[in-house]
Amino acid sequence: MKQYLHRFLAVIFIVVFIPAKLFAAAPFSHEDLLTIQSHLLNNIATAKRVFSKSTPNSVMQSSPGAVIASPSMPSANFSMDYKLSWVRDSAIVMDEVASLYQQAPTAKQQNNLRNYLLNYINWVSLTQNQQPIHPGISTLGEPIFNINGSIWDGKWSRPQYDGPALQAITLMHISYDFSKLGSKQWQQADKANLRKLIENDLNFVAKNWNQPSYSLWEESMDYNFFTEMVQRKALMMGANYETALGNTQQAAFYQAQVKGLENLLNKHWNKGEGYYSEGLNQQQYKGGSINISVILGALMGNTGDINDSFAPDSDKMLSTAFFTRALFDKLYFINLQHANAPMLGRYVNDKYDGNQFAYGNPWFIATNALAEFYYTVADRLEAKGRLSISSYNLYFFQQVAPEFNLKIGMNLNKADNSAEFQAIIQDLINQGDALLSTSKYYASCYSADDCLHFSEQVDRVNGQQASAKDLTWSYVSILSAMQARGRS
Repeated sequence: MKQYLHRFLAVIFIVVFIPAKLFAAAPFSHEDLLTIQSHLLNNIATAKRVFSKSTPNSVMQSSPGAVIASPSMPSANFSMDYKLSWVRDSAIVMDEVASLYQQAPTAKQQNNLRNYLLNYINWVSLTQNQQPIHPGISTLGEPIFNINGSIWDGKWSRPQYDGPALQAITLMHISYDFSKLGSKQWQQADKANLRKLIENDLNFVAKNWNQPSYSLWEESMDYNFFTEMVQRKALMMGANYETALGNTQQAAFYQAQVKGLENLLNKHWNKGEGYYSEGLNQQQYKGGSINISVILGALMGNTGDINDSFAPDSDKMLSTAFFTRALFDKLYFINLQHANAPMLGRYVNDKYDGNQFAYGNPWFIATNALAEFYYTVADRLEAKGRLSISSYNLYFFQQVAPEFNLKIGMNLNKADNSAEFQAIIQDLINQGDALLSTSKYYASCYSADDCLHFSEQVDRVNGQQASAKDLTWSYVSILSAMQARGRS
């Protein structure tokens, strides 16, 4: 792997700002990523970029900091309203913007991205301070807000508890970045207010993690793996955050909840089947079993701890990834032409297609998540410098590195098996590249000079983009995967 120039720049993990010459063999070029970043930012409201939306009585306008899931609204070929701000999606998007801000190469670019982050802080303050409107549902348990910051009153799956955790993670990320970079605006901002917003989310997570809620895909009420993973990370970060502020009692409270979450997460392991299930009590209902959300949980709940038992490269997570990919390999007709890099969906018996609810399709988020997973595993193995083949991870590595006669009990490391060890890491990177290339194959152009648009789904039969157009999370999933590639 060392022959690839990008290995020498692993510390620069925001790839959209790495010189274009380093991306000769990458699935997305430097220019591609700048375009994708632009598409992402187009879905975030600012003082100058104002979204409008007709309501029965008036025209609603966006507040700065609102992140729309997609510009798509109900039409003849689409049944859903995506011109709304999901707490989950918004946090995931703005965490990406915080990463872009951290590595911006010029003061001008950094100033521009800083304004998005300041708007987001104000947006969170606006939404957190809304009065509850649904009986039994607290404001922090609301999954969706209107573009003006009011609670959306449509019929939906409530409560959802992953949003506050992801929002806390993002706000802490922003806090660390602002403090580290010495932002002038940050010096003038109300630090106490930001701390209050963070603690509102963390305290909500700490008090509610042991309660069931609706899953990432908003279809089943259960104890959910993805939610628990991001809750765990938020509370671990929160403990460090409070310790740095001298609040050791609060830090200890958060850390105590982490232990409970880890006990709950362990219950999701299906020993006889060899995978983590998304749901705990409804494994036979709407994606409660094998689900790409488990892989997303491993990525978004990644603590960075080299010995974390729930890390992407942990044996049980690798086994889960093997079964997840295996189920989608031949599920969709379009995958017949992508035998070595299939498109993935949310879960096998998915019915959501954005309109008719006839059959589920591949999602860009799902496919790109597996690519990011491969890159992350490669990076962590490189850091460890060793690989032991076990009964749990054997099939995963046979899947990505079939040229090796891998067997249980084999031990590979940099020192003694350098060539094989590095070859397996390169196989992981190649697998990630192949998956991203498949996603790129289905990109859309709106005109000759307006390309690389990504919707939510790809029709499983004809390969046309489907469901919501210009899904903001789809763009994040590409940038995040490519950043992981830069680290691997």
